[in-house]
Amino acid sequence: MLLTVRQVAVFALMLARLAGLFVAAPILNARTFPTVAKMAMATWIAVLFWFVVPVSGQLPQSAVPFVMAVVVEFMIGLLLGFASDLIVTAVEFGGSLMDSQMGMSVGQTLDPMSGTQTTIIARLLRWMTTLMFLAVGGHHMLMSAIYQSFKLLPVGQPVYFAGAAEDLVTLAASMFAVGTQLAMPIILVIFFLDFSLGMISRVAPQVNVFQLGFEIKPTLGGLIFVMMTPFMLAYVSPLIERTVDNLLMVMRHMQVGG
Repeated sequence: MLLTVRQVAVFALMLARLAGLFVAAPILNARTFPTVAKMAMATWIAVLFWFVVPVSGQLPQSAVPFVMAVVVEFMIGLLLGFASDLIVTAVEFGGSLMDSQMGMSVGQTLDPMSGTQTTIIARLLRWMTTLMFLAVGGHHMLMSAIYQSFKLLPVGQPVYFAGAAEDLVTLAASMFAVGTQLAMPIILVIFFLDFSLGMISRVAPQVNVFQLGFEIKPTLGGLIFVMMTPFMLAYVSPLIERTVDNLLMVMRHMQVGG
């Protein structure tokens, strides 16, 4: 079968959207994921979707509009990947708050997955959330969402990015609240501990409450973290399962006239 110029253009636009998704989506955006493997997987997925997704009736006919269309498709994939990664970022943010309250923020290490300096519990929670994402079929949901994106937003079709801006801001704010809620038990316990140490310092000034707190906070915080882990996992799992709904909401508002 001979391929037409139109079919090759459609494949290139689909590959651009998948490339944007692989830049920001959870697991796929890990720096430990070889770039060659990412390119091979994106190409394979594009081939699977090549002849089964709808295409806009009017594709760019010249070089400059086609390049602009490639950029638009890349941005669509990037926004979808960003929206799907918000839950992982929120849980990691909660872990950073926990480490800060426990005095463990000084023990930052390089996370090879993100390529940034992260604290101990934040890194642990990122790994746990990633495993939960796989356990509940998040990778399947992500592929389903990208397939739906080709149906709701056919390649080459104009996109209204401003329509999704409010959704992304709302999702980011809700995920910020999720991270704060996850860290709230440890924040409250450490607050009462600091209050108690402050009372001790007033009653017995000779006691070195700073050194005492530095020894107690990590132990107490670690104990609370172990106790709350099962409840935390049960709280995060439904949020991961709603990822597709969030992505569909963003895509519908990106439709011109949607």
